[in-house]
Amino acid sequence: LPPKSNAGQYFNEELIVKSQKSKNLGMADDPLIATCDFAWGGDDDNCIRFRHGLDMWSIPAIKIPGEQTREPDFMVSLLADTLSRDWAPGLGKRKMKVAALFTDGSGISSRVVTRLRQLGFKNIVEVNWAAHSMNPAKWRNVKAMMIERFLELLQNGGSIDESKELAADMRMIMPVNYVPLQFEDKKLMKKRHGKSTDD
Repeated sequence: LPPKSNAGQYFNEELIVKSQKSKNLGMADDPLIATCDFAWGGDDDNCIRFRHGLDMWSIPAIKIPGEQTREPDFMVSLLADTLSRDWAPGLGKRKMKVAALFTDGSGISSRVVTRLRQLGFKNIVEVNWAAHSMNPAKWRNVKAMMIERFLELLQNGGSIDESKELAADMRMIMPVNYVPLQFEDKKLMKKRHGKSTDD
């Protein structure tokens, strides 16, 4: 039998498979959250994903190759549409708009966020992964805090879609330190795997 997870893998295989199969739904009053990881003209993908409570599977991810987004205008248009549209998570009985969009807060992303705010979208939060966490003794940075919170969400019933890319990204995530918790740098990850985590 194959091992349940690779050495150093933070998300074990059993949890990944269980989370793919569970198909749990959000509550009626859960906000719909969107996230966006940018890939500026590179060989990675821009990726927009959605979460409604425990439901991270029912609205498909939106993925655009980085080579198609060398200029920020395309992503401004795509994200403006994402924030303007009505979405129907879960069983599709209730439509709702995105309550908040979280984007990575580095590089050219600020140009996209600034333009979206000029267009009237105020529900956007830029996330600096390298910033200090809420508890520096526990988490080295915001990235470590978010990854551990995601693990806890899955352990408490969070459901993901059956995307092979998402599962592969989760397998790539490896801690380099536990006290405080810290994960491998994205540049080193890309050097080791030939890609970074988009999903």
